[in-house]
Amino acid sequence: MGLAVAVAVVGAALIAAVVAVGVSSDGGDGAPVSGGETRSETGGAGEPGSVETAFEEAAARLSEAGSFRYTATSRIEVADPAGDAMTTTVTREIEGEVALPGTLRESVVIDDRQVYERMVTGEGTAARELTRESAFRDEIDARPWGDSFGPSGELDMTLLPDWLGGAVDHRDGGEDRSGRTVVAASVPGSLFNDLGDGVRVIDADIELTLDGDGAPAVVALTVSTTDTVIDSTYELADLGADVVVEAPDTASLDATPWINEQDLAAFGGPAPLGLSGVPEGWELSGAYVTPEWAPGCDSASVDYVDFSDPEGSFLWIDVYDAACALDPVGEPLVVGGYAGAVGDAGDGTFAGTVIAGDVAVDFSTDLSVADLTVVLDTLGPFDPAATPEDLPGVPSSGT
Repeated sequence: MGLAVAVAVVGAALIAAVVAVGVSSDGGDGAPVSGGETRSETGGAGEPGSVETAFEEAAARLSEAGSFRYTATSRIEVADPAGDAMTTTVTREIEGEVALPGTLRESVVIDDRQVYERMVTGEGTAARELTRESAFRDEIDARPWGDSFGPSGELDMTLLPDWLGGAVDHRDGGEDRSGRTVVAASVPGSLFNDLGDGVRVIDADIELTLDGDGAPAVVALTVSTTDTVIDSTYELADLGADVVVEAPDTASLDATPWINEQDLAAFGGPAPLGLSGVPEGWELSGAYVTPEWAPGCDSASVDYVDFSDPEGSFLWIDVYDAACALDPVGEPLVVGGYAGAVGDAGDGTFAGTVIAGDVAVDFSTDLSVADLTVVLDTLGPFDPAATPEDLPGVPSSGT
């Protein structure tokens, strides 16, 4: 379930092997593109009426307008960190507004349930990004904003004019069902915003649909990175609208945005559990609700990590109704009054489930089983204000 959250808040961390797909044409220069003409028939680079000019003029239209709004459907495929052929797919509905050059407010609804919002205000050293989220779609307006502490993982739509103006390998895309002109190109990876630690854009294709007057109407992007494929279609509207994005006053910001106290209070399952003891240097990294990881099954999730470890030593804990649990599989494990099993996940990590009464606890970690047993023995009611004690000798060399 930790993976599901990492994918869902795409900021929050989109995940593991190289996946490279695109929508570019199969042929080289002059090769036919589906639904359209060959590039040699659409005019040379930058010539009036050429595909390249269409992109340049669309970029100019956005820059001159100074603002726009958009709605989008987005599909993200994330490779399994274990390296097998399976992928995780997340669907999102997005809406946002942009005031160029760098102001944005965006709302992302994930799998028709979880909501993630962000706003970016100011420029240069004064730039500030705020976020908020909720597992309960109807409650997002009641959640406080907090400072973002890293890349959101979202494509930054304030860069749309740069993507259009800097596109290469232009090609004709014919017309859409409404008879509007469609053009396509590739976007250099260097034009995209920082999508996260170690995440690199490998391939990016863009398809632009133009209104009758040449204004950009629809932008479809397929972006392949080192760990994900993002396939998004944006419907543009309200070019030149009065877009005002105002950050809330500092006093109202959430001092601990990594702990979603409001969602945990609204959680209808068993009370969340936390640790009173952790390996030296470990800290609480998140506490939140993971919505519907299985039909009708939410969990209260509490994560611990070693921030000083570049490989990211971790323990993810999910508490939920035992009626949702599968039979534990693996080596028997008894900890803190809970009984179940732990198994080797095959990628240097261990995962398992322990149950007591109507409470089930899932966990995933890169600790050894011996160290995991010591740590999970400190399970108890989650207190977000408490600082867990360091456990001497953990991690050890035990297995």
